[in-house]
Amino acid sequence: MQDGDIGAVGLKGSATYANGAFTISAAGPSIYGTADGMHWVYQPLTGNGTVIARVVNVLGMRTGTSGRAGVMIRESLNANSRQGTSAYSTWDNLTNAPIGIYLYRTSTGEALRSLILGAINAPYWVKLVRNGNIFSAFISPNGTSWTQVGGNQTISMATNVYVAWP
Repeated sequence: MQDGDIGAVGLKGSATYANGAFTISAAGPSIYGTADGMHWVYQPLTGNGTVIARVVNVLGMRTGTSGRAGVMIRESLNANSRQGTSAYSTWDNLTNAPIGIYLYRTSTGEALRSLILGAINAPYWVKLVRNGNIFSAFISPNGTSWTQVGGNQTISMATNVYVAWP
């Protein structure tokens, strides 16, 4: 596994791994708009694959920004890369509660599209599946019963991509 900052983050991020869990400290504008700014843990993926994570907590989320934790498959290390993200814990200022969200960018540099999954509370599981150019996002309260969210999204990507835990 590797970790690093993507895009403009302001403060350098870091990641540690201990006892089967990643702890990621990050700054930046998040996964949003036409270019992301975040810290992530990642590894290369060739072809199809599935990435799953259990999000236990997102500390410091209520700081006026949309902190996110989840799983991602992205085409490149560039801030404006094509991607699919099944994310948990984006703070919703309208409801004053955490919500789940499915994010995706079908073309390099386009504005990120999002689908709100509704209110969910930690701990929660998220999963993202790549089958060719079809991406599917799932959520689960227990890691065994999965609910697909947002339908299947077509995102044309290279064979070699990155799976990540932002």
